[in-house]
Amino acid sequence: MVQFSLLHPQNSKAEYMELTKEAQNDLSIEYICEALSEDEYERNSIRQILTSITCDEEVIAYRCDVFDDFLRFPKLREDLTSMLEKLADLREIERFQKDAEASSLWQLVNRLREMDGYVDCITQIKTTLENIDIHSRGLCELRDNVQKIYNESGFETLKSDIVDTLAKAQRLKSITLGVNLDALLRPKTVGVVSLNDKEFTDSGILKRFMKFANNNSELNHGNDVSGFLSFHPANPSTSGFGLGKVVTGAQQDVNQVYNSSLTGADPLSDALKKVVSDILRRTVNDIKAMLNKYVNINGYSFVMLMPEIVFYIRFAELVEKIKASGVPICKANVLPTSERKYFAKNIYNLKLGIKKASGENLDIVTNDFDFDDNRRIYILTGPNRAEKQR
Repeated sequence: MVQFSLLHPQNSKAEYMELTKEAQNDLSIEYICEALSEDEYERNSIRQILTSITCDEEVIAYRCDVFDDFLRFPKLREDLTSMLEKLADLREIERFQKDAEASSLWQLVNRLREMDGYVDCITQIKTTLENIDIHSRGLCELRDNVQKIYNESGFETLKSDIVDTLAKAQRLKSITLGVNLDALLRPKTVGVVSLNDKEFTDSGILKRFMKFANNNSELNHGNDVSGFLSFHPANPSTSGFGLGKVVTGAQQDVNQVYNSSLTGADPLSDALKKVVSDILRRTVNDIKAMLNKYVNINGYSFVMLMPEIVFYIRFAELVEKIKASGVPICKANVLPTSERKYFAKNIYNLKLGIKKASGENLDIVTNDFDFDDNRRIYILTGPNRAEKQR
């Protein structure tokens, strides 16, 4: 998706400045952020936007129009709120992809998950914006971009490919290991006996353990595991994928046995790390082939919109609460910066509006202000009993 923002028009040349700590304190930025959200990530995102300000009238008008759409359509906020969960998943996948320790197999699987989330986000935004009478330039351009992506990227085929490929990768539910012990009963070598398409359950394992322990000869003679077939709940229909196959003798799986010196290393964990990727090489190749068809599909561009969507949704929710408490709020009419004029009717401290919306019994006194060539300075006087804030 083309680099896009709901905070400013494309190719905007607006200049920004950061509010000082003193200015943030005077404007009660922290108080406002806490009133907007209990989530730390959301508060940090909103704070970054609030403290980076511009005087560019095009940007201000752009944001006012976008916010007006968010405020007018609760359905828009509801749908995009549900999409935030998918965007949060994409953000976590992005972090995982940057992990140098992640194996190539898991990176491929997470690339699939990213694409699946991306498809869901595109589909949901497209459906939502097509069914709401939005007016703002920002949301209209977002709708047009999403429609273009959806129509030109073969989304139906992509979704089908993702579902099929993920199904293959997710068939493996458990691995049966054979563990050789030394004279002190410490793990010495480990081999993979079978791959299974069902998970083992604690109760099943415990029952079989007790059955073995109650036998007169408690130990199995030799290393033939064919007698334990019932211990592997496999589905024969998946045999083509390699699942449910039990080796009838641990010695036949010598290529999957790993030695461990008795230095405290965990051969079970080491075996899993080394064996799984090799066993699933066919799955890895299938995933790679599928991904190569959609190499340019990237969901992280939507992750960049997440803080902006949070910003508009939380402020729209707050404004609705303030209006419900009887305190006036309106959309600003943006004048050209060159005019250096500001006119306000019934203005008040937003912090007081938040307190009243939260249930405090306040009598908020509003004021009118006109700033133009004839009136640039106002002096507010009165006793120190907080009336000046009202």
